[in-house]
Amino acid sequence: MFTKAAHPSRLVAAVIQQNVPGDIDCYEQYCSLMRSHGFSQGDVCPYGSNIKMKRLDGNSAKGPTWARSFGSAMITDEEFCMQTDSHMDFMVGWDSLMLEMWALTENEYGVLSTYVTDSTDFDNIKDKSKGINGLHEVPHLCIVRFHGAGGMPRNFGTKCLRMFPRPKLTNAVWGAGLSFAKCHAEKKVLYDPFTPGIFDGEEWSRAARYWTWGYDIYTPHRVYISHNYKKSQSDPLHSRWHSSSYSPADAILRKNALSRIRMLLHMDGPQENKTAAEMVRRGRYGLGDRRSFQQLVEFSGVDPVRRSTIRDRCGNIEYVPFSEHPLGPDYIPRFDSLTHAPLDEPDPGSIYYNAQSSSFKHPSDKDTPVLRSPMYIDPSARDKMKQKRIDVLADNINQRIAFKPHADKKEKDSTLYGEIAVEMFLFCVILFLCYYCM
Repeated sequence: MFTKAAHPSRLVAAVIQQNVPGDIDCYEQYCSLMRSHGFSQGDVCPYGSNIKMKRLDGNSAKGPTWARSFGSAMITDEEFCMQTDSHMDFMVGWDSLMLEMWALTENEYGVLSTYVTDSTDFDNIKDKSKGINGLHEVPHLCIVRFHGAGGMPRNFGTKCLRMFPRPKLTNAVWGAGLSFAKCHAEKKVLYDPFTPGIFDGEEWSRAARYWTWGYDIYTPHRVYISHNYKKSQSDPLHSRWHSSSYSPADAILRKNALSRIRMLLHMDGPQENKTAAEMVRRGRYGLGDRRSFQQLVEFSGVDPVRRSTIRDRCGNIEYVPFSEHPLGPDYIPRFDSLTHAPLDEPDPGSIYYNAQSSSFKHPSDKDTPVLRSPMYIDPSARDKMKQKRIDVLADNINQRIAFKPHADKKEKDSTLYGEIAVEMFLFCVILFLCYYCM
C-alpha cells in the first residue's frame, strides 16, 4: 500500500487486527518486511507513525460488521476514506488514480465500490491502457436477492462493465471489499456495532443507509486494487467466528442483530414493533433523511418489504435529486449518546420536515395508514426517552438502538475536481479487516 502509493506520507492506515495467541502481529510483520526489502532507514519502521492499530482477540471475533465498527471510530480529520479487506494488492500510483477516478463522478457524495478483481489477474492490468481482458472489465454490482441467512438481502453475482469512460452510477448496490469516498460519508454512515454475527445483510443495509442520506454508489471504471481471494477464502480460520461453535449467548446476539436489520429495512411488516423499529430507523445507525425509503425501493428495484426484487436495474439509470443540508456535506448530525436518538430538528431539506411520519408506505399501498411519530428528540426529553428505551429493549430482547447520519450532494465542476484530485493533500484511511496477517 505504502510502497506503491504516489504520496505515501499522506496515507493513514487503520488496521483492525483479530489474532489468536501465536499469530504474528500485523504491525511487527509489516515493519520486518519493509526492512527486509530495503525500505527502512536504520531501526525506524517506514511510515510506522501513519499506522493505527486496533488489536482484538480473534477468539472473540463477532463478524465483519462488528469488527469494522472499530474502524469507523478510528477516523479523525482525514479527507478521503477507503475501506478494503486484508490480502490486497495495489497498482503503482493507486492513491492518485483513485482520487482522479472519484473526481470523474462529479459528485461530492459519490462512493466508488465494487468487488475487486482477483490478484491472479493483476498482471493483466499492469498496462493501464488495456485493463482486464484488454477491455477494462470491472464487476458491476447491481443484483440483490434475499437468499442470505435469515432471509437477509445479499448481493447476487455481478454484471460486467467494459470500456466505460467514467464510473457508472449503480442502483444503490454497494460492496464492502472496496469503498472509496469522502470521509464525511464514513462519519455519517458509521458501521453499526450492535450487529454481531452478521455477514449476509451487511452490504445492502449499508447501501440503503448511504443512499437515503444522499450518497450515490458508483462502479469504478478502472481496476487499481486487487484481492487475493484464494488465500483468504481457503483458510477456514478466517470464518471461524461464524462456526457452529457459537455459544448460546452469541446466538442470541446474532438473532437480535438480524432483528435490527429487519427493522431498519421494513422487513417485518405489520407484526413489527413499531416503536422499536422507529428508534432503529431514526437513530444513529438508521436510515437517512435526504431521500425516503420508498424512493430507495423504486430506484434500486429491491423490495425488502416483500423480500423480493421488483426488477434488476443494471443498465442506465437516472440520478435521484435531494435537498442538501443547509450546513453542507461536512456537517455531522447530532445524536443522544445513550439513546442514539436524533437531537437536531429537521431542516427544510429533511424528509421529516413538516411531516407526520417516518413510516414507509409501499409504492403499491398508497392508502396505507401512516404511523405518527416525533420528528426529533428534544434534549429536554432525554430522561423519558431513556426509560422508554429501557422498556423497549426489555420487551424485544434488543440491544441499544443506533445512529444514522445524513449527507448531501452537489453537482461539481468536473474540470475543477480533476485539478483538485491530483494536488489535494490526501489522508486516506484504509480500514483493513485483518484476521490473520501472514
